[in-house]
Amino acid sequence: MSDFEIEKTLVLSTGHVTSKVAKWLEAGQLFSTSYDYGWVIPANFSGKEFADEECSEADLACVEAATKLAKELGCQWVKFDQDGEQTDRLEYYEW
Repeated sequence: MSDFEIEKTLVLSTGHVTSKVAKWLEAGQLFSTSYDYGWVIPANFSGKEFADEECSEADLACVEAATKLAKELGCQWVKFDQDGEQTDRLEYYEW
């Protein structure tokens, strides 16, 4: 048995969030880790819990879809990265 705790992360293109949500994430409106090329958010994200005046629960559906996929794949985190892969399992937004 290992002495280390290892968590899986699903890496996706930042294009799997809308430009509105991207701005919201950049502004730090969600408990997430922002870095030069994207954001890392927990897979247990709930749009209902974090929706506000700037981003409604409907706006955050793109993030919910990604976190749902992450959980299906046994991941604890989602990393939206500008060089991350696009998947046809999620909507892609040009911005």
